[in-house]
Amino acid sequence: MESDPYADMVKSDDTVKSFGEENGNEMDLIDLRKALSRFHYDFIVFDCCLMANVELAYELRNVCDYLLFSPTEILTDGFPYDMMMQAIFNQTAESAMRSIAQSYMAHYREYTGIYCSATISLVRTYAIQALAEACQTVFRNHQEQILMLDRSRVQPYFRYNKHWYYDIDDFVQQVATDSEYQAFNRALNQVVIYRDATDYFLDLEIAHYSGLSIYIPRAEYTVLNNSYKTLSWNQATGLVQ
Repeated sequence: MESDPYADMVKSDDTVKSFGEENGNEMDLIDLRKALSRFHYDFIVFDCCLMANVELAYELRNVCDYLLFSPTEILTDGFPYDMMMQAIFNQTAESAMRSIAQSYMAHYREYTGIYCSATISLVRTYAIQALAEACQTVFRNHQEQILMLDRSRVQPYFRYNKHWYYDIDDFVQQVATDSEYQAFNRALNQVVIYRDATDYFLDLEIAHYSGLSIYIPRAEYTVLNNSYKTLSWNQATGLVQ
């Protein structure tokens, strides 16, 4: 496989490892939810790559009120923490998260060229059950279309070999009927209350941006599909049968 020329610029390169990794073992979403469930949080900010996926958002729906995260990778500079603290202590949770998201994007838009690379999403978790119900209808009615879908036509949020992160809106729009999509889109807009992205993230064009990624199953992904079935999102929506 071709080596990644930008590996040293992103937090998910092989030297940094993945979120929750220790001695070769990695934390999955269920473990993360269990670890965080002792308390309820006003917000959680994930300064790590590829976290703005609907599966994570649904798994943490009862853990916090707001999630701020990125569906793509994050450059190694991460969040501009010097711009964040005042908002956290002086504003309501939603207002603070919006301010931080805006500061994050403004920070990376100050750069030119390849360093002008960032995506951000703010999710309101209490609205996500309605999104799951809208998706359940789509997934139940279009299982065959989903498995046969040409994923190269769906906006990706991954680069190179991480073929598990696609734009949820672009995905649903390609398989749903018009009425199903309209119901889904209304629900999505109640969940993702702030989203922004540069035109490119490194060498990845961001042409369709809803702010949340989703896994698109394939019949041959046996191990991934079996693991996916354990997630609360799949149990609520039936994406993987």
